[in-house]
Amino acid sequence: MTTTAAWDLKVMLEYGQFYLEPGRVEDEDYWDPEDDTEAILLRALGWNGTKYAEPDSAPGIAQGRYTTIVSTPHRDNFDMDLRVEMHDNPPADDSADWQEIFEATVTAGPTGMWYHTPTLDSTHLDIPAGTYRIRISGTDFLRPEWVDDDSIGYADRYRFQLLAETQPIAPIRLKRWDHPESCGHV
Repeated sequence: MTTTAAWDLKVMLEYGQFYLEPGRVEDEDYWDPEDDTEAILLRALGWNGTKYAEPDSAPGIAQGRYTTIVSTPHRDNFDMDLRVEMHDNPPADDSADWQEIFEATVTAGPTGMWYHTPTLDSTHLDIPAGTYRIRISGTDFLRPEWVDDDSIGYADRYRFQLLAETQPIAPIRLKRWDHPESCGHV
């Protein structure tokens, strides 16, 4: 494994979800009818048209054409650690160190990518334009009985590992936190 670039950020998480979208330039439109964020979120939560999937079977991740949404165990974290790594070979398997793991294919636009959460400021990710396999790993989640007004979600952290992609994949959850009664959505 060779990490070609890495950086650490502080991001905000709200409503137990975050979005990844390609960076745009004004005359290009990466929005597509498939990128209806409400519909994508419903798929991530396992909505079948009449009810949500049980927490232990909801996919936790879904995509439109360009937008990826991940549903998280925590509802809010306004000071969340996010590490972003660029790789030129597949990263080492350290799944034992993480509680949640997802993989998907994502697109970085001409101005990189954006990390969003529903109503808070977005964070720019300075990633070269292209298509990538992304591994999204999260850990340090709090159990509901440990959460109070002063500690809601403040321990959790995420890592995005990106590798240039030539064989796109559908989004998939590789590992689920073993405490499905989390204080977020899934």
